[in-house]
Amino acid sequence: MESSSVFQQQNPLSSKKFTKKFIPVLFRALFLTFVASIFGTTLFWSLTSNGATHQLEWSSLGKFIIDAVGFYLLIVIGYALYIRAYIKRYYYDAGEQFITIKKGVFAPTEIHVQYGKIQDVYVDQDILDRILGIYDVHIASATFMSGIEAHIDGVNKDVAERIKNTLLGKITNGPTSSAHVQTESMPSSPVTPSVHLSREISSSMYPFDPMFRFSVFISSLLYALVATVFMAVFLHASSLAAFLFWFVIVYVLLISYELVWMKNYFFSFEKDMIVIRSKVIGSTEKHVPYHTIQDVVLNQGVVARLFGIGSVIIQNATAGGMGSIVLPGQPIAKAKEIVEVVRGIIGQTQGSRTGL
Repeated sequence: MESSSVFQQQNPLSSKKFTKKFIPVLFRALFLTFVASIFGTTLFWSLTSNGATHQLEWSSLGKFIIDAVGFYLLIVIGYALYIRAYIKRYYYDAGEQFITIKKGVFAPTEIHVQYGKIQDVYVDQDILDRILGIYDVHIASATFMSGIEAHIDGVNKDVAERIKNTLLGKITNGPTSSAHVQTESMPSSPVTPSVHLSREISSSMYPFDPMFRFSVFISSLLYALVATVFMAVFLHASSLAAFLFWFVIVYVLLISYELVWMKNYFFSFEKDMIVIRSKVIGSTEKHVPYHTIQDVVLNQGVVARLFGIGSVIIQNATAGGMGSIVLPGQPIAKAKEIVEVVRGIIGQTQGSRTGL
């Protein structure tokens, strides 16, 4: 776990952040308890009634209430422990060129947004924030991911103002100033700048981690099982032999697709753009010029974290992130190396505010 930055220590989260995240949990846990109780009661009566009439006894009602309360407390306590861990791992830092935000427990996400690419900084409150007297600071670039991940939520008013003013100061007076001057003198049709890379960054130097390949086999197995169950229900198949037959067919198709995709997956950081090629039945080739890159995100899903791997998501400003690229299946150390390379590329290109 990474310790808090100096910037975070100077601008800490509010102690009320736990309350902000915990209050909605109380209502969600109540709903889950209600649903579980209805489902459990229905299942119990369907298995035990067998057409007979049962009378509700006070002892049964008391046990039902105790079980429901116990289930509710289990959910609430579990969520409380999760929130504590979430806040403990919450990290943000205003570096020289990037605002960095890391959050998450089981599936952590790390986003880096260059100051020159920030389009808006704003402070807001929802109803619960207003009651508690805390604020959220949002940092928006032109990418979809920044709207989801790039925010520091749950700070006091004075901290929110300091964070906002710090970011606005870096946008106005920081590295962006020289970039803005250069942008004004550029011709209307942008010229893609070349980037100096100290070493080769490609799929040959950063191949899929063996654990990623193993996770593909496991996930394909689970997908095949789920798909076969749905097929069995839809086709009213009750034979075990038929179930196993279709399971093998579906699994072979899925894993064959993944193996062909991995074999033909290629990426390379060229002089002025990132190139990605993939091929299964058809082929796809994507080119992302360096000057259009907005953000870089290091992402780990729950399964990926178990296997110690992550994905690097490089985003540009195209609608819906269609021009963004994903470099999956990297060991965390190598994923962080790629993130640092992309950060350096963004710093070298110093593109326009929109990145277009």
